[in-house]
Amino acid sequence: MFYLNNFKKGFILQNFLKKNLGGFTLIEIMIAVAIFSLLISSATTLFVSSIKEQRRSLSYQQLADQVSYAIEYMSRSCRMASKEIFDNPFHCLSSTGINFENPSGDASRLRFIKFDEESSADICHEFYLNNGQLIEYKRNMTTGEEISQPLTSDNLQINSLTFLLTGETQNDDIQPFLTIFWNIQSISEKEEDRTSLIFQTSISQRNLDIRR
Repeated sequence: MFYLNNFKKGFILQNFLKKNLGGFTLIEIMIAVAIFSLLISSATTLFVSSIKEQRRSLSYQQLADQVSYAIEYMSRSCRMASKEIFDNPFHCLSSTGINFENPSGDASRLRFIKFDEESSADICHEFYLNNGQLIEYKRNMTTGEEISQPLTSDNLQINSLTFLLTGETQNDDIQPFLTIFWNIQSISEKEEDRTSLIFQTSISQRNLDIRR
């Protein structure tokens, strides 16, 4: 009798273990696959979003670096501007006593005179927009030698550039003051990688505007 009871208990235990160790049901497998797919989809979306944001940040940083360089270069040049007094073989500005001017009334262009220590001569400087690029033009007012070069790369597109002048003549009793308005963006085949900047900067001429 004791042996029979143990046999029954062993048989029941064996059947219980078989049922629990026999594997997963179809519903359990489907639920596991659904959860796994959801986790993979979330991780992939997060990874792709992170890559896009990183590329956008890099594009913005490159844009800011180039704009910062252009602004710093222009600021140094404009601060040392001097007025036109027509005492050079070649002239720059349209009339005497002017410190800055927008040639032909074009506010996207700026022209002024700056003394160049390397050549020991006055240089006629001009900044202007050409096909979305900022261009620097220089002419030696003693020899007439001309140089033109871009200050921004092909990876940038300047949508608008405006030079607003204040106190540019010697008859207004105002120290020459210049405000530059920019609207610039990066160029990329993918729209999500494009970034843009809209800002302004102001520059004051260092040389005192004394009537001559």
